[in-house]
Amino acid sequence: MDPGDQPIMLKILTQVEEMLIARVNPILQVTHTIGGQYKYNDHTISFPQDIQNIATMLPHKLGDIDVLIVHRPQAQGNYYECYISRGRVMDALQYKVKYDPYYKDVSINYNNLNQIPKERTDVKSMLHTIEANDDVMVTNSEDADEDQDEGMITNSSSFILHLPNEHRELQIIKKTLEIEDTTDNIIDWREIGLTPINEYNTEGLLNIAFPTLFPNGIGLQIQPRTREIKMHEYVLHLMQFHDQRFGQHPRFRYYIYNLMMRHWSQSLAKNFMKKNVEEHLSTTIENLHAHLKELPDSQLAAELLHFGSTMRGTRPYWNKCRLELTNMINQIGSPVLFFTLSVTNTKWPDLQQLLTNNMELSMHSNKHRLENVINNPHITSLYLHQRLTIFHEEVIEKLLGVIDYWYRYEWQHRGTAHVHGFLWLQDSPYMDKLDWENNEDVDKAIFFLIST
Repeated sequence: MDPGDQPIMLKILTQVEEMLIARVNPILQVTHTIGGQYKYNDHTISFPQDIQNIATMLPHKLGDIDVLIVHRPQAQGNYYECYISRGRVMDALQYKVKYDPYYKDVSINYNNLNQIPKERTDVKSMLHTIEANDDVMVTNSEDADEDQDEGMITNSSSFILHLPNEHRELQIIKKTLEIEDTTDNIIDWREIGLTPINEYNTEGLLNIAFPTLFPNGIGLQIQPRTREIKMHEYVLHLMQFHDQRFGQHPRFRYYIYNLMMRHWSQSLAKNFMKKNVEEHLSTTIENLHAHLKELPDSQLAAELLHFGSTMRGTRPYWNKCRLELTNMINQIGSPVLFFTLSVTNTKWPDLQQLLTNNMELSMHSNKHRLENVINNPHITSLYLHQRLTIFHEEVIEKLLGVIDYWYRYEWQHRGTAHVHGFLWLQDSPYMDKLDWENNEDVDKAIFFLIST
């Protein structure tokens, strides 16, 4: 399961250069707020790069890679930079053809290669670009104010968007691409296969979609082996790989996470269908729709919510969390304390040591420390969880006499994490049963909180 070390000619490639030598096109949308963290929306899907089959002529023509830039003409600072170099693309492609079995049938298209600038050049002006006016993008002043200070960049294999508000992006694209009585507005977009690639059994898919991460085409989950490797085990292995290239890749980490969630969803669906077949319930799509429409409070609807509640991030999951908190309040009473813990990722020297392997934190600028946090969300999030767990067990519980607790993590647009939670304390009065018009009850509550 060792994908091997990453040679320098693959390690230095930009996202655009990697897309030029990728054999398949993974579609996903990743948003990056200026000076802040990454996040992704919706699902991922992979298409072959041409109608007939997986691409066998590389690199792609620069105008054919699926990148669309949407930006404001008045935006301050540089939006997404798309640097490429002919020599770097050539070196990387030659390495893949020579050492990667999944690239052995690839031929180098020298016509496309010669169209790439010889010197390192920012080619965003050569890609599909949309200029979005403020009156198009900003339709809700409250939403605009929330994100106006930071701006927004969306970095994706299909879209690179620079917007003050991510909720406006579809409106901008649709408005710009409206076709009236002329064909002047048509974007000459590369054709891709109409049938998505089967992501469950296509051997070498991750390699040909992200060719810089698997230099020699080994260490893939879908490969012949004597022992089956579970998807979650494989993802954990990659995220913990020693050089951190998988966790730091701005597209792969979200692609593999979404793929893992869909594997999990399929497993839950199999269990759900098996259980309902045993109980002789409707199992066709049409009958399920009819059953749920006629009996919204049926056992089947409850079973669907139950199975979905185990998948983190889904609406049933958060509904389950809300019900857990409600049940705790009903059984124990109202919590005594509500707390918020903020995070200073760039000020924790032990975290920075994990990210840089350098004890001299003072030698790094604040910008460099922030980049460390942004580029390693998997390490930063795990570190935050472990630090909070230790702080809660060794400080909060022992100092305050906690009998129960509930908390959740939240991330702001700029990537800063914080924690909201409730605490139930020993010997505390029942706050929801006190008469707050009664001075004695008020004194009792104040005395307890001050003594605590």
